[in-house]
Amino acid sequence: MVAVLDMSLSMTGEKIALTALATAILSLSLDQIAVISFDTTSRKLVDLCEHVTTEELVRRVLTVPAQGYTNITAGIRAANRILRRSQRRERAAIVMTDGVANVGGSPIAVAGQIPKLHVVQVGPEEPRGAQVCRSMAGAGRGRHYRAPTYEDLPAVARRLVRECFRG
Repeated sequence: MVAVLDMSLSMTGEKIALTALATAILSLSLDQIAVISFDTTSRKLVDLCEHVTTEELVRRVLTVPAQGYTNITAGIRAANRILRRSQRRERAAIVMTDGVANVGGSPIAVAGQIPKLHVVQVGPEEPRGAQVCRSMAGAGRGRHYRAPTYEDLPAVARRLVRECFRG
């Protein structure tokens, strides 16, 4: 599993904290998790075989500066590189974003390169972002989830794990 986190300029303060909490929920619920953040470019925060404590994972997410543009494509490509190295039969990624990519081209084309891509659309309903998120999940043979506010993100992360990885 690779968590792919939108950390572009709109991600400040409480939004980053709630994203870190949602990522911690994923890491506590799943066997192996890598974490990628993206803005204009992508960054690997936790590699797939790296074992970090939940506290360290949260610290790493919290120290990512909210900056740059939204290049969802860069995040998905970085996740795909990590997943290709995995020996596990089941490989998946979860993208958490508002879906409004403003650099890097359409992420929908690269979404299909991930064996299973779930997308959590975060924030107020924005038609263009909603369409991109639904299309990414469809192309990636995954599910689309909505977290209308960042406060909803941890509960949506729990629901995603329950529905996609426990059943």
